[in-house]
Parts: sequence; C-alpha cells; structure tokens
Amino acid sequence: MVMKLMVLIFVFGIIFSAATGYRWKKNPVTFSVQNYTSTLSSNQIRDGVTQAFNIWSRVIPLDFKECCGSNADILLSFKPLDGTLVGWTNYKWNGDGAFYHADTYFNNRNSWGLKDPRKTDIIAVAVHEIGHALGLTGHSGDSNSVMNSWIKWTDGNGNYRYPQLSSSDISNIQNLYGRR
Repeated sequence: MVMKLMVLIFVFGIIFSAATGYRWKKNPVTFSVQNYTSTLSSNQIRDGVTQAFNIWSRVIPLDFKECCGSNADILLSFKPLDGTLVGWTNYKWNGDGAFYHADTYFNNRNSWGLKDPRKTDIIAVAVHEIGHALGLTGHSGDSNSVMNSWIKWTDGNGNYRYPQLSSSDISNIQNLYGRR
C-alpha cells in the first residue's frame, strides 16, 4: 500500500483538545497558497484548501477569502517536515488576544492526493491544520474528531472518507467564535 490509512501528527506527545482563547477578530480572514507539490496541480491544491476552509466556515461566523501573495493572514506552503509530521501550524497574536498571522506547512515528502485513499489527502490534513490556525491548540481524544492526532481519510474498507467535523470539533470552535 502506497500510504498508511492514518498518519500520526505529533505535537509534544500531548493528545487533548483545547482552545487558546486567542482567535481571529477580523472578518474575512485571508489565505494564500505560497507554493505547490509535484503530486497535485495548483488548482487541486487550491480546491482542497478552499474545501477545508469551507468546512470550518459552515459552523462559525467567520469567512475566508483567498488572496494572492505573502500579505495574506494565513500562509500555506509545502516544505520538508521532520519524522511522521504531515502538517504543522504556528500562529502569532497581539496583546488583545487576536491572531494576526498563521503559517501552515504541509510535508512535501508525502505523496499528496485529492480524495485519493492511497495518498495523503490535502483536504483532511488542511482541515486539521486550519483548526490549529483558528485557535484549537491540541489534539482531541475523540477518534471521530478532525483534530484527533490520527488524521483519517479512509473508512474501515480503505475507501475515501470526506472530512466531517465531530460534535466536539464544532463545540470547541464555537466556544471561540460562536455559531454561524
């Protein structure tokens, strides 16, 4: 099999779901894909990332807008990451607890796919990493959560499974932003 069905994301060995209390206080939040990987076209990557932002936007009163260049609020890019990491997000905030920038990285050593169960799914990983960029700091113990440390994009039979927010994902993100 080309890819494992699940990929472990390791963040200091801590598995929990928590919110920083920090959040984006502007609307819309802009994003930009800075570079691409050879296993997906630029349109496929942008489509997958946009779908991931839309998953979060359906449940919170926050809109996301793709823009060009490095002035976007959230920058997404591909680069080599250590070990089993498929993604990594870090963010910056100001004195009143408002995020003003986030960087999300995807491991360019992986073979990326769009709704392909044999490859690392850009939508599933982007949903997880965007959760971090929105203020969900840790990993959930809920096996159905997109914020679980094991990102799943296949079902028990190896078929592609589109990412869906669990009730704990929705509750945690709405604690920061409210309901849409």
